[in-house]
Order: sequence, then structure tokens, then C-alpha cells
Amino acid sequence: MNQIDDLNIENEICSLFDFTLNNLTRDKLIDLLNNPLKSVEEIKMVQSILKGFLQQEVLNDYTYPVLYFNEMHAFLKSEIIEAYTEKPSIIKWFASSTQTNQLKSKLSQLILLFYKLQQNFFSKIDVSKFPTTYTLRIRKIQNFFNLFDLVKNEEKIRERGLNKNEINSLLHQINELKKNQEIQLFWDRLIEFETYLSISKGISKNNFQFPAFSKNQLSLNNLINPFIKNPVNYSLTTTKNVIVLNGPNMSGKSTFLKTVATCVYLSHLGLAVPAQSAKIPFFSNFIVILNKKDNSKKGYSQFMNELHHLKKTLSCSIKSSCFAIFDELFSSTNQEDMNKIMPVTIKGLTKFNSSCFFISTHHQSLKENQNNNVLQLYLDVEMNNGTPNFTYQLKEGWSDLKLGSILFESSGLKELLKK
Repeated sequence: MNQIDDLNIENEICSLFDFTLNNLTRDKLIDLLNNPLKSVEEIKMVQSILKGFLQQEVLNDYTYPVLYFNEMHAFLKSEIIEAYTEKPSIIKWFASSTQTNQLKSKLSQLILLFYKLQQNFFSKIDVSKFPTTYTLRIRKIQNFFNLFDLVKNEEKIRERGLNKNEINSLLHQINELKKNQEIQLFWDRLIEFETYLSISKGISKNNFQFPAFSKNQLSLNNLINPFIKNPVNYSLTTTKNVIVLNGPNMSGKSTFLKTVATCVYLSHLGLAVPAQSAKIPFFSNFIVILNKKDNSKKGYSQFMNELHHLKKTLSCSIKSSCFAIFDELFSSTNQEDMNKIMPVTIKGLTKFNSSCFFISTHHQSLKENQNNNVLQLYLDVEMNNGTPNFTYQLKEGWSDLKLGSILFESSGLKELLKK
């Protein structure tokens, strides 16, 4: 069970890797980004595939006329091919020069598109850089292209164009491929290929690094937020499964949590991450709660919504491993209730050793809640002549700084309210 809406997959994370050329590949990319892998073995396989793409210089200029691609995809899915090859009464179409020219144009586009892809890219790929299973998929794409005798047909198109017999032969060939599902399999493999290529371009552009997987250690070295223009670096290493992040308002807690969540989540897709290096435990479930709100459809208040997500997290953690983030947990209830239920929650979460929980808070009462299985961190804020300087530096311990009254006065509200 995954609750990852707050990671904003389609509008933010997708933008890091979206170098797609068509909507089919973009849809495949979004689908991949929404589905964490089921095991470390699967993750390592995707990593090895992407590493293979990163070593293919010939694919740096991979492109084609997108209009051709879209038209060929629609053409091969259309029923026109079956109609002309399976209904003898329709063979009279040869009498129509308009219909003949239309089909001639489509088939010529198809040959030229496939020729460009095969000659410029697929024939030059170094398949030795890929794992064997993925090499076979590339070979199947290459073999599909070879069925169309592309060199000879490209030369015919360039010199004189296809004649009716050649058009008829190609139509029958394509129809047989459609009957055997080979056309759909080809598109599936090509779209998957372009999706991996798009991701690899994002990895290269952003200088992301592939993480390793550790049994119970979370280690993030020089982690950055990839959505910020001039990000700070965070480094964190711990074997503790509960991390309580504290600090005053505006110190950067939510940004840090989203940065960690993005890194850990990307690692479970088999992708590289925005860190110099990383070791990450494997988790089966993800629950990331950053934007707290009421659930009007179920009649939940913000506090009840928090309880609902926490209960789901515990249910997942009982059955398997879970990575969960709760930003300002229980801040929607009163101080007295928070003081009672937060220590119980933190202590209880430490029992789920195979899971990892990040909880942010600015409630000072939790400072004395010491536990050997809890790591306390804060984001530093320096005061210069009464003015806060937000350094966003991650430090171990607890921040005693209270900024509420300082920010209230510096905003000018206090003076306005006196008038």
C-alpha cells in the first residue's frame, strides 16, 4: 500500500526524467514512476539497464519526426490493413489512384522511420553493456526492423517509390505480424526502450548517482533537493528507525523531508538519486504525508485524517517494511493532547525495526523524550542582531530557538495591533 500523492509524481518527479519524444512514452514514464519495484533484485536489474543506456553515446542524439511516429502508430493499429488484405472484394482499391497513393505514402513513411531508427541508432548500440535479459529485448526490436528489408526498400522509395505489388506485399506482411501480436509487442518494447532512454538522460543531466542497498542503515551523503535552484547539501547516516526532526518555523523541515522522501522513493524505482552516494534499506510500502488537510469526503478533520494515515502505516509495518514521513504530526490538536499521544506514538514506532519513520515537529516538550532508537535532528537557524539567518544545516540534537514571537514582531503586526 502506497500513499505518495504528496510527492507530486506527474508534475515534479516526472520533470526530472522527461525527455520523451511522444505521449505514449511519457505515459509509460509516469506509470513507471508510480510503481515501486517489489525487490532489491528487480531494482538492481533496472539499475543495470539504465547504466547500460548511460554508456551508449550513439543514443545521445536519438530522435525522429514525432509526427511520423504518431502517424505510423495510428496506421499500424488501424483496420485499413486487414480490410485490404482479408477481403478480396476490396482489392478493387487498386483502381483508385488516390487510395493507392495514400497507402504508398503511409508505407513509405513507415519504412523511412524504421530505416532511420535502425541505421542511425539500433544497429550501433553496444548490447554488451546491458544485462542479458534486456539485450534480448533490444535484439527483438532489431529483428523486427530486419523483417522489412529496410536498406533495399529505402533505396526503392528514394529512387522510384513503391509499386503496387510491393505495397500489397508489405500490407500482407504487416497483417500477419498483427495477427501474431508482433506489432503490439514491437511498440511495447520500443516504448519501454525510449522510457529507459529518457530516464537515463535525466540521470546524466542532473548528475544523479545510483544508491546501494543496506539491511538496516540509511546513509545519505550530500543529498540535495533537485527542485531548488541553489540547494543545500544534507548528510545523514543512521541505523535508528525513528527520526524526529525539530526546529522553528521556516527552518526548512518540510523541504528536508520531501528531499529525503524523493531520494528513498527514486531508489525503489531502480533510478539514480540526487546524492553523492547513498545506502538505503529496502521498503515494501511508502506513506508520505507532507500536505496535511481535512478529508471532507469521509468527514475527517485534519487530526482524524492524521490518525487514519498513522493507522494505515502501522498496519503496513506489522505485515512488511514501510517508509513513512509525517510532517508536523498531531500539530492540529491541542498542546495537552499532543504531549500525551506523541511520546506514545514515537515509542511505539521504534518497535517496527524493519520500517523507517520520519516525524517533524516544533513542540519543545518532546525534547526530553529520550529513546535509544530515536534520532533527534534539527535544522539550524542563527540569530544575528535579532534577525534569523536560516542556514538549513542539518545537525543532531534539539533546537531551543523560538521564532514565533520574533517573526511576529518583525512583521510589524505588533505595532499595527496596538493602534
